[in-house]
Amino acid sequence: MAKRKTTTDSQTAWGILDECPVLHVSWIDAEGRPDVRALHGARVGDAIYLHGAPVGEKNGALDRPVTLVGHAVVARIPSHFVEPERACPATTWYRSVHVRGVLRLETDADRRAAGLQALMQALQPEGGYRPIRADDPLYRAGLRKMLVARVDVQAISGKVTLGQHQPARVPPVLAGLWRRGEPDDLRAIEAIRAACRPPAAALPEALRPHRPDQGPAASLHVHPTAADRDAALALLYPAYWNQHLPAEVVARGFDGAPAWIGARDPDGRLVATASAMSDGRRGWISDVIVDPAWRGRGLGAAVMRALLDHPRLRRCVAVGLRTRDGQGFYRRLGFGGPSERPFPISEMWLNRPA
Repeated sequence: MAKRKTTTDSQTAWGILDECPVLHVSWIDAEGRPDVRALHGARVGDAIYLHGAPVGEKNGALDRPVTLVGHAVVARIPSHFVEPERACPATTWYRSVHVRGVLRLETDADRRAAGLQALMQALQPEGGYRPIRADDPLYRAGLRKMLVARVDVQAISGKVTLGQHQPARVPPVLAGLWRRGEPDDLRAIEAIRAACRPPAAALPEALRPHRPDQGPAASLHVHPTAADRDAALALLYPAYWNQHLPAEVVARGFDGAPAWIGARDPDGRLVATASAMSDGRRGWISDVIVDPAWRGRGLGAAVMRALLDHPRLRRCVAVGLRTRDGQGFYRRLGFGGPSERPFPISEMWLNRPA
């Protein structure tokens, strides 16, 4: 892998800023003393909005140059991922953003409301509140009393440090993240892959592309994007085990599964999906499906092997599933029927309305 720069373009920097829940804002006060505060911030257009009480030390930053820094840790890298004994390789791989501008008091009522609405969307994206409008009696008095300030941005830059500067460390880091398998580790695997584009041999063995005898290869992934979710639900909703369920129930099952493996074709389209639940002792596989155009190429088996190696299933003493017509497929992967268990088991369910 060639060494790649970690600095980004301004559009990427703005995207990093949107990911940062807290910004550190620093300035020099009227007496020449440096000060810094951690504040929630959100952008509207090319301005960044901050809020607070009408009195306080941060008011001393108004009409002054300020610097904003946002930082989001993507992966915590312990030293033993890359070195057996030395402690010094321990680090984090991260995204950060650096902004310079001037802090101004926002006096326009509509822009004040828009800034606070942007903050609410960042803090509470699920909604559950009446949108903030300057002419809404519910908010009018509060908007007048609250400090709402904007940073007029003069310069913005971003940095993405996800292994591009240390390509030799990417394979052991990816292997370590897959082995450790915390929820953030799976997101980190996908972020590092996107930033570094490592060759197939650099990936953990379970996640290397599936290459059928004929046709293009499919890449395996461990954290779904919004496009993956929509494509997975399009595959799953017509399946016989989901046909009696409302679409929103199928979506809840997909969103709630802690273990997921998806396969994408060379154009990035999801062509297979498999998910499972687990308490760490026993696992249950609920949704495995391959796009009809990709069936018969071994992709389903590749996805299942990766799912069984998933950190949420890897240490389970038993993994179960139900199938109406896939007994032969699952038997080849090591699954057995009730007669092959060491003692008889009756499967029991408590059914509730969907």
